[in-house]
Amino acid sequence: MADLHTGPRRSSRKRTAVNYSETRGGSSSSAPAAPKKSTTSIRKPRVVSGRLSGMMNVPVDIFLEIVSCLHPRDLLQLARSSKHIRSIILSRKNRSVWRASLQRFRGLPPVPDDMCEPSYAALLFDCLCFTCGVPRVAWHDYAIRLRLCKSCEMKYIKKGKDILATSKPVSDRHAEICMAMVPCETRNRLDDSRFLEDPGVRHMPFLRWYAPDLTAALSKRLRSQRKGETFEEYRANLASGCTARHKFATTLLTWERTLEEEVKKDVRSSSSG
Repeated sequence: MADLHTGPRRSSRKRTAVNYSETRGGSSSSAPAAPKKSTTSIRKPRVVSGRLSGMMNVPVDIFLEIVSCLHPRDLLQLARSSKHIRSIILSRKNRSVWRASLQRFRGLPPVPDDMCEPSYAALLFDCLCFTCGVPRVAWHDYAIRLRLCKSCEMKYIKKGKDILATSKPVSDRHAEICMAMVPCETRNRLDDSRFLEDPGVRHMPFLRWYAPDLTAALSKRLRSQRKGETFEEYRANLASGCTARHKFATTLLTWERTLEEEVKKDVRSSSSG
């Protein structure tokens, strides 16, 4: 077992006593005797470093090569360990580290154009709540792109009709367009996610949204309907980003279901063998 003493040890030897009484009554010509130096050495406190502290002594390129073999969840935790490591791992020029880590998972859909690799890894694997940082994720949604604890889910994930009651949209059409522009909860069900890929028609007030996103959309001024543009085309154009996010959520849920089926197949084959 390693020595974990953090303070100086007491020596078994006795310190040498110095008698100053002889010099106090002497003549002025006699210089006071210098105190004898103690032969006991004082040890400095031993600092116990982490076992991986030597990692920071290696060149940066070797360090990046090592951490690229980590699971994305471990890479996220490592990025939070210190500001220096965070600046290295989250640098845009080191995106290859995250790509190599994500490529460990066969068939994982590529990173969408509107996300970076660390954000994608956090959406898939992080154990922290995205709003308060509590390490107890009880809810996540690939269309809304959030992972939340139970208290934050109850606080922020609301039905559309409740959000509309407090935000007061300009008109029913304004509310309909805003609900189509913002991704709603898919409940991580593949059938529901496929159904919601057409937000202009299927985003209804009884569904649930991340309240800050829908509230922000309701407060913004929408562009005017172009000449010759039907209302359905106008709504679909404004909701194009939301449609893309719902379709990507379907792609992720399909990948997850495929993995689950492969695991079940391997379990059955191993038990039969």
